[in-house]
Amino acid sequence: MAEFTLTRFDDVRDGYRQKGLKQALYDAAGVIMADTLLTLWGDDHRRRRRLENRLFRRETFEHYERDLLPAAVDAVLDPAAADGRGDVVPLARRIVVNLTAAAAGVDYSEGTAEETDRLYSYAVKFSEGATAAHSTRDPEELRAEVAEALERWDQEFFAPSLARRTECSERFVSGEITEDDLPKDVLTVLVRNQDSLDLPRDVVRREVAFYMLAGMHSTGAATTHAVHGAFGWFDDHPDDRARMIEDPAFLQHCVHESMRLHPASPVARREAVAPVTLRDGTEMAVGDTVVFDLWSANRDTEVFGADADAFNPLRSRRCTPVGPHLRRGAPCLHRHGARRRRARRREHRGAHPAGNSGADPAGLAGPRRSTRSRRSPPAGSQHRPGLVGHLPRGVLRSGSLDGRAGRPAQGPAPAPAHRAVLGRSGPGRAGPPGVQGLPPKLLRAPVRLPALSEHRLGL
Repeated sequence: MAEFTLTRFDDVRDGYRQKGLKQALYDAAGVIMADTLLTLWGDDHRRRRRLENRLFRRETFEHYERDLLPAAVDAVLDPAAADGRGDVVPLARRIVVNLTAAAAGVDYSEGTAEETDRLYSYAVKFSEGATAAHSTRDPEELRAEVAEALERWDQEFFAPSLARRTECSERFVSGEITEDDLPKDVLTVLVRNQDSLDLPRDVVRREVAFYMLAGMHSTGAATTHAVHGAFGWFDDHPDDRARMIEDPAFLQHCVHESMRLHPASPVARREAVAPVTLRDGTEMAVGDTVVFDLWSANRDTEVFGADADAFNPLRSRRCTPVGPHLRRGAPCLHRHGARRRRARRREHRGAHPAGNSGADPAGLAGPRRSTRSRRSPPAGSQHRPGLVGHLPRGVLRSGSLDGRAGRPAQGPAPAPAHRAVLGRSGPGRAGPPGVQGLPPKLLRAPVRLPALSEHRLGL
C-alpha cells in the first residue's frame, strides 16, 4: 500500500473534506483509543457525536467564559503574582486537570493534592499510548504499561464514577431527581444512552479516558505556546498589552495564531476506504494512506505571507480567508475539523430553510429537530478564547508579572528571559527548569470550582 504526504494548505484542507478517507493516526493506539469518538467512522461516529455534542452548547461556553474560567485562572495566578514569578506549564496543568476530569465524568473521592497528581500521572501515561505511532519505545512494552495504568485508573477513578452515574440515571428514571440534578459530563451521556449505543464497558472506559487525556495535554500545551507567543509579541509591540486585556477579538487572534503555529498534533493521517483523487491529482486506492503535514500547511507562505513562521496576531486582518468555513480571520488547520463541520451545518441551514429539502454537503448535519431559528448570540460572544486566552490575559491583569520569570511589570530584563516562565529551559534556552520560586502549595493544590463539567477544553 502506498503512502502520500500533503504539505500545502489548500491540499490538506481538501483532504479533510474527502469522504473516502478515514482516521488512521491512532491505529497503533488501540489499547487507549479503540472505538473512541476520534477513531470511529461513518454512522457510528455521527451517532455518538450527536449525543456528546449536547454538552457543548452556546450557553455553556458563555457561562465558562464569563464566570468560571477567569476565576479559575485568578485562583492559580494570584499567589504566583504575589511571589513575582511562576512556571506556566504547572500553572496550566493545575487548572486543566480538574476541569478536564469533570468534563469527562471522573470524580474525586479524596479531594487531595496527591489524588490530583495521581490523576494527572494517569493522563500522562494514556497520552503515551495515544501517540504510540510516534514513540521510539518497544510497542509491546508501551502497550503493557498503558494497559496496566488503565486498570489502576479504572479501580481508583472510573469504576466509582460509573457507579455514581448509573445510580443517578436510575433515580432520574424513577422520578426521584430531575434532569438538572444529573451530572453534566460525557460519562453521564453515555450511561443515559446505553440502550441505544449498546457500548461495552471497556469502550465507555476508553472514551472517558480519551476525553481526559486529550483535554489535559492539548490545552496545557496550547496555553504554554500562547503565552510564549503573546509575550514575545509584546517585546516589539508593548502597546498591545492593554489591548489583550480590553479587546476580546485581539485576544482571540492571539490564540488562533498560536494554534496555527503549534497545532495539537503536527500531522494527521488518513486511510482510503474508497478510491480517492486528491486535489493535486494523486490517485489513492483502497488501503493507501495520506499524511497531512499540518505543521507545514499552517506555515504555507502563499496563504499566510512571507512571515508565515512568525507569531503575528494581526495576520488575520491582512490575509484573506481561503475557505467559507471561517467568518473572519485567517484560517488554520488542526487535527480535528469541528469548526469546519459546524460552519458547514450553518451553510446547510442557510441554503435549505426549514421545511425545504436539500443534501447535507458534509454529510454531518443530521435531521433537523426544530424549525425555530436560533436566538442571536450576545454582543461579543463570538470571541471565546477559552483557557488558552484567559491565562496570558490573567498574567497581564495581575500587574505583577509580564511573562518574564521574576521580572516586575517595569524594569530592564534580558530579551530571552520570558522563556524561563514557560518551562522552556534546556540546551540553548534561558532559565532553570521547573518551578522558579512558586509556592509548592499552589502547584499541588487542586482547583475547586462548581459546575465545571460542561466546559469543552482544547477548542
